[in-house]
Amino acid sequence: MILIIATLLSLVTPKETMRFSYINEQNFDNSCGYSVVSSLLDIYWNIPTTEEDVFNNYLNIDKDKNEIKSNMFFMCEYIEKKGIKTKVFKMNIIQLNEAIKKISPIIVHYDKPYEQ
Repeated sequence: MILIIATLLSLVTPKETMRFSYINEQNFDNSCGYSVVSSLLDIYWNIPTTEEDVFNNYLNIDKDKNEIKSNMFFMCEYIEKKGIKTKVFKMNIIQLNEAIKKISPIIVHYDKPYEQ
């Protein structure tokens, strides 16, 4: 019985490995945009890209605060340079639910809740 359990446990994929199966790991506190772009290009569209590639192309550091910044414009521009068409929309949660049914993939930048 112990041998069976040990064998089964050896077949289990570690949680940390699974965590980054479908997205590239984010390397900096504020680099989620770069990570998303590299993940879409590398994993979804099979265009080899790392977060560092995207980061180096659109490095935008506030030297006083040393904060890494990215924005939707930079992300879309980088993706389009790789031959992928992009569109940016501002939408509420209801519109997002509808868009998810028709469009894939979708990058969501969640800012804060707002009143309708």
